[in-house]
Amino acid sequence: MEQGRAWDLSWPCPLTGNMKLKHFTWYAFILVISGIVLHFPAIAQTNESPHWEMSPILGVMLPQNVTGYHESLGLGGLRIGTGLETFRPELTMVGGNGSGSKYQAAWVSLKNTITSIELQGFKPYWLLGLHYTRYKRPDQDGTEFPFFQASGWHFGFGVELPISPSYALRHDYYFGLNPGRILLITLGFQVRFGGASEAGNQP
Repeated sequence: MEQGRAWDLSWPCPLTGNMKLKHFTWYAFILVISGIVLHFPAIAQTNESPHWEMSPILGVMLPQNVTGYHESLGLGGLRIGTGLETFRPELTMVGGNGSGSKYQAAWVSLKNTITSIELQGFKPYWLLGLHYTRYKRPDQDGTEFPFFQASGWHFGFGVELPISPSYALRHDYYFGLNPGRILLITLGFQVRFGGASEAGNQP
C-alpha cells in the first residue's frame, strides 16, 4: 500500500508544475528516444574534439519511490569529460544532504551533440549512461548501517551556451532509474582545455 501511494507524489517545480514525476519521466523518455532515432543518421557525422571539459555544478534532485525520500534535495558536484570519436564520455559526481538525508552519486554518461538542430547559439545534446548511488535515509539515523547502495541507468538531455572558445554555461536534465526514479536538474559553468580550438575544427 505504501508503494502504491508513492505514485501520487508530485512536486511543484518550474518545469513540471504539478505533473507527476512518473508521467513526466515517461514523456521525457519518449521525447529523448524519438530525438535519438530521428538524429541517428547524423550521429556518424558528429566528430567530437578530443579536448577536455570540466564543470562545477549545482542542482536539485527530485526523488520518487526512493524509500525515506519525500522532498527535493540540493546538490553540488563536478563534471569532467573528453571527446571520443562521435561521443563524449563524461563523469558527473554529485552529493548533498538535508533533513537527515545524505546522497552521493557518480554518473557515467555518453553525450552526443545534436548537430541537426540549431537554437540560436545554444548547442543541444542527449545523454545515456549508468550510475552508482550511495545514500542515507532519514529513518536510518542511529542504526549500524545507515547507508544504502544502488546502481542503475539514466538518460537525459541538455543545452550549452558558449560564452567564448574556452567557457560555456550548461543546463542538464537527467532521469535516473534505481533507486526509485530520480529527476536531476543541474546548472554548470564549463571550462574547456586541451585539444584544438572549436574554431580550428570548423571546415
